[in-house]
Amino acid sequence: MTDKNFLLGKGEQLTKDILPARRRVEKAYPYSFDETRTRLAPMISKTVDAVKKLPFEACAGGKGLITLTMNPGFLAKSYFPATLFNNLSLNAVGSRRKTIVPQKRTGSGSPKETMTTEFFMMGMRENIEKWNTIFETTDQDSRSGKELTTIEEISTPSAESKLIGKFADNEVVKLEVVLHTNEIDGEETIFPELRNYLKGLSLYETFEKRFYVNGLAFTTIEAPSELILDVSKFTAIRAIRRMPRLRELRPMLRSRKLGEKLTKFPESSAVNKDVKAVIFDGGIPSNHPLTNYVTIKEPKGIGTPSPDGLEHGVKVTSAFLFGSIDTTVELPRPNCQVDHYRVLDTNSTSHEADLLDVLARIKKVLSTEKYDLVNLSIGPSIPVTDDEIHVWTAVLDDLIAKNNFLMGIAVGNTGDSNSDYGLNRIQIPSDCINAIAVGACDSMKQDWKRASYSSVGPGRNPGYVKPDLVAFGGSATEPFLALCSNYPSRISESEGTSFSTPLALKIASGILAYYDRKISTLATRTLLVHTSENNSIDKSEVGWGRIPNNITDIVVCNDKSVKVLYQGKISPSKYQRVFIPMIENEIKGLVRIKATICYQSESDPSFPDTYTQAGLELTFRPHDEKFSGESQIHPKSKPFFGKSSPGLTEIKLRREAWKWENCMKEERNFQGKSLHNPCFDIHYNSRHGGRNFRHEMSLDYAMVISVETGNDRDFYNKIRQKYATQLEVLTPVVELPVNV
Repeated sequence: MTDKNFLLGKGEQLTKDILPARRRVEKAYPYSFDETRTRLAPMISKTVDAVKKLPFEACAGGKGLITLTMNPGFLAKSYFPATLFNNLSLNAVGSRRKTIVPQKRTGSGSPKETMTTEFFMMGMRENIEKWNTIFETTDQDSRSGKELTTIEEISTPSAESKLIGKFADNEVVKLEVVLHTNEIDGEETIFPELRNYLKGLSLYETFEKRFYVNGLAFTTIEAPSELILDVSKFTAIRAIRRMPRLRELRPMLRSRKLGEKLTKFPESSAVNKDVKAVIFDGGIPSNHPLTNYVTIKEPKGIGTPSPDGLEHGVKVTSAFLFGSIDTTVELPRPNCQVDHYRVLDTNSTSHEADLLDVLARIKKVLSTEKYDLVNLSIGPSIPVTDDEIHVWTAVLDDLIAKNNFLMGIAVGNTGDSNSDYGLNRIQIPSDCINAIAVGACDSMKQDWKRASYSSVGPGRNPGYVKPDLVAFGGSATEPFLALCSNYPSRISESEGTSFSTPLALKIASGILAYYDRKISTLATRTLLVHTSENNSIDKSEVGWGRIPNNITDIVVCNDKSVKVLYQGKISPSKYQRVFIPMIENEIKGLVRIKATICYQSESDPSFPDTYTQAGLELTFRPHDEKFSGESQIHPKSKPFFGKSSPGLTEIKLRREAWKWENCMKEERNFQGKSLHNPCFDIHYNSRHGGRNFRHEMSLDYAMVISVETGNDRDFYNKIRQKYATQLEVLTPVVELPVNV
């Protein structure tokens, strides 16, 4: 292995903390205080009247729910009107995106339709009813007076606005209900009061299944369609939608045997038994040969397995262990240990299935057991939307952030569905920001494209680039080959993102296994993204691109390039300089720099427009001797990630500069003479509930930077020698086989 140019590690030793270049820009307010009084006073009166008319039983904890829409020029967390809300005894319990045409805009030009934030505010009814005197009691020069001028609209959410989807007349519907509450208030007040409120509608619920995630509660009820609107009037309810069904399990190509040839299974055990993986799926028959490599586990109280579930479970597990099987060679040695948890039974696939049961089984395992890799090729049959976070997404993102495992989630097989209605969009919960959402490509060859069935993006923002990656999932002309359930030693043809996802995690398991965890799961995710190839296909189809077919393409460099892994930490509100390895002499010709950074973030599901609590802003500085002015304390910057320039609005920063995205990748060409000690400056921003918030813990991040020259055939060795005391050649602990 010494003849290979392996990935260089310890890049975090090429970093240092720096002081920020502080620039405070005064913001022009869109309205004067008098204009604000004229605009908002009628809205306030109407809102107060609507709250007064609410039945007492519908007011959760005696509180009313109102909405405040911000002027689009004041979306940054620093403009959150905290003082105003405190003075009015209001608590921001959530937010969502809203498209408006403001009466005025900051800066020049006429108002245009644009996106902004609508806050959900809860407060005691008697406090809201005092609002008519707000302008008499607020000093226009005070902080709360200025904050008042940033508000565009005030209203109460209608019962209709809480309903997601349509409901037919005269049907009894199983519903998912989302409420604004934490666990303490939910158990002591909200659910008991909701139970009594529903009893008044002749609906009797026990709420046995409920999930609490960072300010939201999720539960299920059953109600006739004519009462759903009345149910939604309960003030703590945020959203109501129909309970989705489980995704289709049956492979898109009917399984068929390939002659009478038996598959020879490997006799060796896993490469690295310390690496742990888990697959949540439909089960594996107890007498199947896969049990030689897999531990079958079943949650207490689960029902009978379904034939389709077992077939799906076997194929998914086969894909994780062996990839798409090449019948001309022996099956490869598994990279790691695998547990297969059966979380589906015959009830899960029925028309009236309650998928909260399935999610509860998954959550219990991931909350109590330690895994490095998690595969999820199942989930609800529902496309992602931009308004509300689904319970599956909220629960899984929270679990990943707290437990630091790498989770692969299949994006679904709806790519051929109607795009006008968004039915071809990625399926829940592949919009998780902390997981890799995996789509499917149609070939393992160089000339590949998105498999037509693979669901497409974009995801929500943050988390806009979805799927994250694609891997081979099979096609009619090049099917995915996996083991059968009923014929254990035979091969069958299939296609689907259910199989591309475990194939992607198979590559990830190889990185962890062959490097004996010198590379973290977060760094593994970053390497997969960094080394993926895009083939000039739009990100909405294939994300960052196709994962390499083997580990060698991920961890080996050619002589003219170098690839460096940074596994770093950064403290809240701090600035860190990350140096890019470069030789002493000027490089002739073009230099290509590619950089990828990933981090995990805690999430705010009740604030989907500001879902991530952590944000890393990166500034590229190509030459440390060039400054834009005498007052600058840092070298001149150039755009690298997205379209970044001074003066961008918060909306454009989120859309164009990837602000608050927790996975970013870009590559750009530079003339060698324009580079001298190039670096990235990283700033750690944190927020909570759309406002300023300083986290106590430092943030782990993983970054990979590649530098490729066109002419220097000894570039790798020069970098290795220059940084011999800082960077480490990451050599696998076990010889890499050709087909890993």
